[in-house]
Amino acid sequence: ALSQQYTLLYFGETQIDAQSGLNLVNADLQGPLAKLYDASNGTAYLIRPDLHIAGRWRNFDQNTLNAAMALAHLK
Repeated sequence: ALSQQYTLLYFGETQIDAQSGLNLVNADLQGPLAKLYDASNGTAYLIRPDLHIAGRWRNFDQNTLNAAMALAHLK
């Protein structure tokens, strides 16, 4: 479920930790969202509270996520 905060929609077999203030949603790699978003293992989407996509990565990386979060908060 999406919320009033930034959401990381993560498709992967490996569990990741969400940083504080970030809603983490682990999505099923075999589910309809994976097909809709062309997701493979490690794909991540950063979704703003207004449901716009703020970032997309084929392979999740915490440093890249931190940079995207910093940029998103400036806008």
